[in-house]
Amino acid sequence: MCDILESLGGGIERNLIKALGRLTTGLVNIPIGAIERRDAEKWEETKARIAITQSLAKEISEQTGVPEEYVKIAGAKYAGKIVQEQFNLDTIVAQTVHRLQDITQNETDTNNRIGAIGDDWLNQFREVACKKSSEDAQDLFSKVLEGEIRKPGAFSLKTLTTLADMDQKVAILFNIFSSLCLVSVADNAEFPKSRPNFEIRDARIPIIRDTPADLAAQPAYPARRPSEFVQISRDMYQEYGLGINDFQLLSEYGFVLDSTFFEYSHFWYNGKIWGTMKPNSTGTDFKKIRISGYCLSSVGKELFQITTRDNPSGYFERLTDFLTEYYDVHVMECLF
Repeated sequence: MCDILESLGGGIERNLIKALGRLTTGLVNIPIGAIERRDAEKWEETKARIAITQSLAKEISEQTGVPEEYVKIAGAKYAGKIVQEQFNLDTIVAQTVHRLQDITQNETDTNNRIGAIGDDWLNQFREVACKKSSEDAQDLFSKVLEGEIRKPGAFSLKTLTTLADMDQKVAILFNIFSSLCLVSVADNAEFPKSRPNFEIRDARIPIIRDTPADLAAQPAYPARRPSEFVQISRDMYQEYGLGINDFQLLSEYGFVLDSTFFEYSHFWYNGKIWGTMKPNSTGTDFKKIRISGYCLSSVGKELFQITTRDNPSGYFERLTDFLTEYYDVHVMECLF
């Protein structure tokens, strides 16, 4: 552990030490590999708590009027819950430490200028993360903690609250959405220097639903009747696992918004920047298009950076065909 801390240095080291002190049971003083042994230790600690509770059960029963056997059962369950929650936290923090060993040169240069991770944030994180026992949830929360240690403020308290309510179905839908959306980055020229954590201005799926927002964003002379494009876009996203009800569910959980529209002339997808060009253009004659549909909320933007995304087969080709026909543009990769 000491070797890891020395290799980090600066603000990241300070934030990690603070997180270790607030979230773990002496993890700083043991090798990271020892986390696997905590399963046995967890049971030993549970038995000790049960023994203490049972020795006091008669006294508690007399004071409260509750039968002694109920007090013993309640004590055992409560002790087990405490130890399980602490074990969950220790597991998440151990994964975070492993992730932090991969520090970039850019972070090394700015490490000493990194601010302090907040007390309120750590308290909220502990409250939420301690209840996560599945591997997928622990993996997600370790990414959140890593991101906050590297850049305090990267994840808001609202994001932690939203994650507390997220179930497996919503997590899968959010991963699908993140894999299919177009992203407007804050600075296209800076993008190659800041991958993968770039600033997101807007990120959305261009599904058309014939709403007032869609009508406001509609091109002056669409190649087909608007109702045809509505059906084309709905069918496309339904095939990739996002129906209208799924969009609404993500909206209810606070991950996406049913927004108006956003102007795009460039967008990020699958690690590259693409431009919407005027037809037959080969230079820098970009055409701004108004894209409506569902967009990521502030919470969704924060989580997008750590979401496991894939590149569904055939999707980008279908997407560019749709944009080309609906907006009368030519989609071209941009090199900055």
